[in-house]
Amino acid sequence: MAVEPQSGKIKTWIGGIDYGYFQYDNITSPRQVGSLFKPFVYLTALQNEKEPCDFYKNEKRTYTSYQDWTPGNADEEYGGYLSMKSALANSVNTVSVQVLFDAGVPNVIKTAKALGITEPLNAVPSIVLGTSDVSLFSMIKAYATIANRGLKRKLFAIDRIEDEDGLVIYEHSTDTTNFEFVDIDQQYFDELDQMLNGVTQKGTGSRLYALFDIPFNVKGKTGTTQNQSDGWFIGYSNNLVIGSWVGTEDRRIHFRNLGTGSGGRTALPMVGALFEYAAIKNKAPRGMDTYVEFECPDTLSDEQYLVYTNVVVAQDKPRGDEFGGWLSDLFRPKRSAEKRRNERKIREHLRKLQLQKEERLKQYELEQQQWERKLKELLDTNK
Repeated sequence: MAVEPQSGKIKTWIGGIDYGYFQYDNITSPRQVGSLFKPFVYLTALQNEKEPCDFYKNEKRTYTSYQDWTPGNADEEYGGYLSMKSALANSVNTVSVQVLFDAGVPNVIKTAKALGITEPLNAVPSIVLGTSDVSLFSMIKAYATIANRGLKRKLFAIDRIEDEDGLVIYEHSTDTTNFEFVDIDQQYFDELDQMLNGVTQKGTGSRLYALFDIPFNVKGKTGTTQNQSDGWFIGYSNNLVIGSWVGTEDRRIHFRNLGTGSGGRTALPMVGALFEYAAIKNKAPRGMDTYVEFECPDTLSDEQYLVYTNVVVAQDKPRGDEFGGWLSDLFRPKRSAEKRRNERKIREHLRKLQLQKEERLKQYELEQQQWERKLKELLDTNK
């Protein structure tokens, strides 16, 4: 499925192999989404004053309050500390669960619903691993809202319908009832956007650029469910969101291992091929954005983490560059909550003014087209 996020227009909808043989639409049918759900968790954490450069211990934990639940990483690699940005880029389960608890399960569900998820979500810790069933349609809508920095559009497929005489009997409305603002500071969407850029640049979605010639930034997330029964990938640019799911109706049929059955192997190629095709067809200019805001390391050893947490004042800063230039970033003051709120109000006000202007122009164009049609009808009648 492919969508234009600014307008909500559906560009591509392929729900199955052949409807003549299999009357089942995989776009609207809910499935477990795996790690495709994680961006909602990290976005919620950002709202709760967490930072992309906050570090978590990469360790396998048993949560005794939840029936001794022990989530593990897909690669079974543990040790050291990971920054939030690195944990999302590489889809690390152990850290993502800790981020979930910091964000709060009810808050995460609230965020997912606000972005566009309509299916019921289970209020359990495993929600971070995508154990709830959600349709590709809902996931695309939510990712389109992320691409729009919080502007949620209603998705539609038909622009207008004309009768045999050319008279318009239906036209998609462009008024304010077709969009709404999600009550989340745009700053957090910007931070999540950069984190999802890390997924495709050097994380689980890096095969996107290795396999396809895409001349612009595509942010996104892979998703793989237990036993590789479902493979997912959703990617988005500034003006296009594309998502794909791979699997079978019977979840007992699945790939044997992650090497062949991960979302980055199964679903990502379809998305990448369509982005490449769109770039060629539209002669997209070549230009990759550079993201440099998060100047902290992806990982820290236990020893480096001790230095990272103990260096809190400038006079304590060690000489030399033993642990890398990232130490200087420790002394940059974080934005205050009040400053963030003020920045948010200014951005939201400017966005609303811009949208009101765009809607007025669209309404003017629509009225002009209607008058032109009426004039043509009058002229044809007089003839």
